[in-house]
Amino acid sequence: MNIEHTTLDFSSFLKADQLTNNNVNIFYAEFDNVKPYLDVSMLSAEEQQRGQRFVTEQLRLKFRLSHYFKRIALAKFTESQPDTLSFFSDEYGKPFLIDQPDCQFNLSHTDSAVAVVVCHQAACGIDIEMPKAMNDRQGVAEYFMHPNEYIAWQEQRLSEDFFYKTWTKKEALTKAIGKGMSLNFKGIKLISPYQYENHSFHVHYVGQVGKNHMAFACEKGCKQVRVYRLL
Repeated sequence: MNIEHTTLDFSSFLKADQLTNNNVNIFYAEFDNVKPYLDVSMLSAEEQQRGQRFVTEQLRLKFRLSHYFKRIALAKFTESQPDTLSFFSDEYGKPFLIDQPDCQFNLSHTDSAVAVVVCHQAACGIDIEMPKAMNDRQGVAEYFMHPNEYIAWQEQRLSEDFFYKTWTKKEALTKAIGKGMSLNFKGIKLISPYQYENHSFHVHYVGQVGKNHMAFACEKGCKQVRVYRLL
């Protein structure tokens, strides 16, 4: 697998008509770099209503920025205008594009950044996590790590990098599978490819992008991956 990294300023990204469709396309931006370009009119009425449900203005803004960014990224591969894209969610809450079944995607955000993965004809998932202080990190690790992973973490002296590498990979995998928190995280032992029912998923840790750890998962092969970091 080959992961290529490209840095673009946000204005150039907006002007680009189409981008090369790799097996896996990942877009990452800090919220501060998206905010000057936010156009809430691109969001659907349903998205705007969902955004209003958040308690604080800061959370409402992050929701708007994330879904604006999602629309901009998807428009690069669907030959559509960002505001014309329509979505539906399945019973597990996994979103899909209406009338664009070959273009699959997933979104993740932290307090500071947003990431979107776009794949052609392959289920995919992405997770970014920003390191933060935890009152009970061992308890969290016991919840989501397979027993073998937990032992390996202990052997690495509770390495923060190992913790977030395992966390992001497992989150990305479960999002690609499409059943999210209904799955037993502790029962999943990370191997690639990971077999789930009749599907095979490849799981990869990208590393730290900005302040955030990043991992993605996709069904089928992931031979060509490009990460766009937008400034």
